[in-house]
Amino acid sequence: MRALMPVLLLVACEGDKLTTDTTTTTDTAIVTATDTTTTDTTTTDTTTDTAPTTVGGFQVVGSIIDLASQGAGPAGACIQLLDPSPVIVGNPADVLANAVSDKNGNFVIDDVVTDSKIGLLVAVDDCDNKKSDLHYPTNTGVLPGDYAALGDGDTLKLRSFAITQKFLAGIQGSLVGQVKDIGAAGFVWGFALDNAGTPVSGITVDCSTCTPAPLGYFYVDANPADGLFSEGGKANTATAAAAGGAWMAAGPSLGAYSATDTNKKLTFNDVLVGANPGSAVVIGFFANP
Repeated sequence: MRALMPVLLLVACEGDKLTTDTTTTTDTAIVTATDTTTTDTTTTDTTTDTAPTTVGGFQVVGSIIDLASQGAGPAGACIQLLDPSPVIVGNPADVLANAVSDKNGNFVIDDVVTDSKIGLLVAVDDCDNKKSDLHYPTNTGVLPGDYAALGDGDTLKLRSFAITQKFLAGIQGSLVGQVKDIGAAGFVWGFALDNAGTPVSGITVDCSTCTPAPLGYFYVDANPADGLFSEGGKANTATAAAAGGAWMAAGPSLGAYSATDTNKKLTFNDVLVGANPGSAVVIGFFANP
């Protein structure tokens, strides 16, 4: 798993607010052994022993990272581990497990079993019982290669991102009327990284196959005082390493995103990704070796 951001997302998930129900329903086979012993013609001793089979799967040990500050994420956030495969054919993502983050923004999910070939999603949002809406529904992806070889009892360590409503307001203010309501539209937030996970400058992003087409592509600079996506009144045209190589594609656009190095040093594989209205997807564009 690469150091900076172990995320690469293939499809979007449902952006609905999560619930506080942290139970996962598992169909468990019950083995029943019945030993009947007749001691005489009038007395029968019947003993029934039931033992549930052990649930298999790997364990997820995760931490939530605040996207804006890169510090620890929220305590008491609701988390869903999702299989996004059904989204490809227009159905909701499958919920594999639920969890709630602890006071340090960490969480644990046990007994994960999945055959998803396109990756998983970690969805983070406020729980339904929260009195105020502090966070925007945010989904972070997990590479298939990160868990494909894991067996029963193995552990997958990962990080997922959280976007606060305050940071969402900062994004909206930086768009200067270019997108009327970025929260309602949804967006993909990405990072351009070399193969070691280090942010890189000069990367542009495009999605010619997206349906619908993105409302725009925006690149973050290291001076947010005059807006996240502009410098000196001029829109940024490519990623900046000093800003984490961050970029945004606005709108609920699903398709194969491509990244191009304007310095002609790095190459990237396309990524099939998209966000639903009212939610964000966070991805990493890792350069080829």
